[in-house]
Amino acid sequence: MNNHINYLLQLAQNKLEIDDYAQAKLLVSSVLKLNPKNFDALHIYGVILCIENSFIDATIYLRKALKENPNNFWVNFNLAKALMESGNELEAVKYHTSAIAFAPNYPEAWLNFGKCLHQLKRHSEALEKYDRAIQLNSSYPEAWNNKGIILYDLHCYDEALIQYDKAIQLRSDFYEALINKANALVALSRSDQGLEYYDKAIKLKPEYSNAWSYKGITLTKLNLYDLAIAHYDQAIQNNVNCVFSDMLNLKMKACFWDGLDKSIQYCLDQLHLDDIVIPPFSMLALVDDPEIHQKFATAYFLKKSKIKFKSSTFKLKKSSKIKIAFFSSDFRDHPVSHLISYFLELINKDTFEIHAFAYGSDSNDQIRQRIINSCDEFHYVDMLSNAEIVSLAKNKCIDIAIDLNGFTHNARTEIFIERCAPIQVNFLGYPSTIGSDSHDYIVADKTIIPQEYQRFYNEKIIYLPNCYQPNDPTKKIAKIHTSRSDFGLPDNCFVFCCFNNSFKILPDIFQLWMDILKGVENSVLWLLVDNPVISQNLKIEALRHGVLENRLVFAQRVSLEIHLARHQFANLFLDTFPYNAHTTASDALWADLPVLTYSGKSFPSRVAASLLNSLGLNELITSSPEEYKYIAIDLALNPDKLSLIKNKLISNKTSFPLFDTRSYTRHFEIALQSIYSNFLSGSPPKNFEIH
Repeated sequence: MNNHINYLLQLAQNKLEIDDYAQAKLLVSSVLKLNPKNFDALHIYGVILCIENSFIDATIYLRKALKENPNNFWVNFNLAKALMESGNELEAVKYHTSAIAFAPNYPEAWLNFGKCLHQLKRHSEALEKYDRAIQLNSSYPEAWNNKGIILYDLHCYDEALIQYDKAIQLRSDFYEALINKANALVALSRSDQGLEYYDKAIKLKPEYSNAWSYKGITLTKLNLYDLAIAHYDQAIQNNVNCVFSDMLNLKMKACFWDGLDKSIQYCLDQLHLDDIVIPPFSMLALVDDPEIHQKFATAYFLKKSKIKFKSSTFKLKKSSKIKIAFFSSDFRDHPVSHLISYFLELINKDTFEIHAFAYGSDSNDQIRQRIINSCDEFHYVDMLSNAEIVSLAKNKCIDIAIDLNGFTHNARTEIFIERCAPIQVNFLGYPSTIGSDSHDYIVADKTIIPQEYQRFYNEKIIYLPNCYQPNDPTKKIAKIHTSRSDFGLPDNCFVFCCFNNSFKILPDIFQLWMDILKGVENSVLWLLVDNPVISQNLKIEALRHGVLENRLVFAQRVSLEIHLARHQFANLFLDTFPYNAHTTASDALWADLPVLTYSGKSFPSRVAASLLNSLGLNELITSSPEEYKYIAIDLALNPDKLSLIKNKLISNKTSFPLFDTRSYTRHFEIALQSIYSNFLSGSPPKNFEIH
């Protein structure tokens, strides 16, 4: 029998050498039927499963092979690789270590170990492993390239370029290194050169999607939307899911709506197949359905985390101050920071010790400095791995970690998966559920999350008594000596406006706006658009609805003080749906401009209603397209009625709670003390209603 088994194994090895994996798999299966513990058959079968990208199944066979021969280099090497590829990097470290112990002079073992440590964001250790691989083989292009990737991640772009150049010198057709060099050049604001290297990669492998997609991303950053869409289209032809999210987001931003309904349906269909093709944030703007938002968040979270959420191991303790940490990539001139800066200044520092954990760009603007000054400790942790950030938070004995990102840009969700504090809160930046048990609470109010929608939030809910959103009543409004004509507005007309980001403008709400313009003859719509492609697309859409393009007026981005001041030239703010104005709505209300909103079922579609309720202006909240259109036209045609509402707004700003940030802060402090006391009591998280 042994001779027959050896014969089958030799045949299998021959098939492997000519890449006939199906036949090799059949042959080793025959061996395993004869001898289920045959080391070579178990090992070869595991290797074939790795080649087929069935890494979890591969680990089963490779573990069995390891049991038969634990001191074999190759089985340790391949098991480490399979574990790493299946998302079990921590266990993979053990077998990478064993593999290197058996073959310390094998460069690829050091390379793979470096990859594993890189995935764990243990950057310095990964660099050591790549350097060792290079010491063993200085002509190893993959090692130079991978070293460049880490340096790029650490924002050391010039140093990364050196590594990429070395890799390309060693292998001129190194497709991945060409793309990586292009990325580094773009990061160094050398976009023209970067585009050249994307083109070199495209010429080398036009059938691959990566270079097309990265070039599309760069063209988007350069505001060359038409060219970017063309490159995304080419990438999608090669791999439909690779840049589907980038393509859809750009088309939303550019107000290019052809095929939008099909794209939304495709996203929903892929969700049912457990394949998430867009991040949860994008879905918030496309569908007014909290159940769908929850499903997308949960699926995305599971895909992102790879491993099960880690349960808390924190000890119960009580100290003189409750230590609160705010985590964000947006501690800069950003809407979230505009909302929280005054609130952070007001928090009682005798009761709370305030920390900020900042990642993303290291800006040096006034808002960032204001936040630094309001904190007991400000930690810039962008260069740290997620594990190192978690360790720092634990060393600082943080009691409550407040996530201001959720699933927004530059989020570090893994920090909360790893559990950086005994209590973790989803607040402000991401207007929906995280979809997992990583966050214990979400901050809301009764308007934002009515009782009948609680089941669509994995977090327990902290209900603040008024609006969930903090505000800064110290925001200054510039004194400008201008007129409507200075902003391109007709002098004698009714000005509807919407200063929301263009991705929030969808076909249905735009159609309502066009119906409103047609119902108010002497009126224009003033929109915040800073790209000619967007304005051109909206003009085309207006003409399709029978509205002359000159009835659309486009505003450019300006400083906050001037932006607030120019609201005086508008008569009524028309909100978007299903993603309302958030900071933009509170800005308009602060500038004495009435906001008409259409309120739906989801968190992002109810924010403006929450703001208006907290100002006693619920007459500006509508619940259907018909009501929204009717009230907009009615207020435009009845100036006395609109004047009464505006006067009420001005009066209520000082007597209603929306801009009473001192009261808001007291309520928030009560909420923090409540969830902290609940934790100390040993009770699980529960809903809290603050009074």
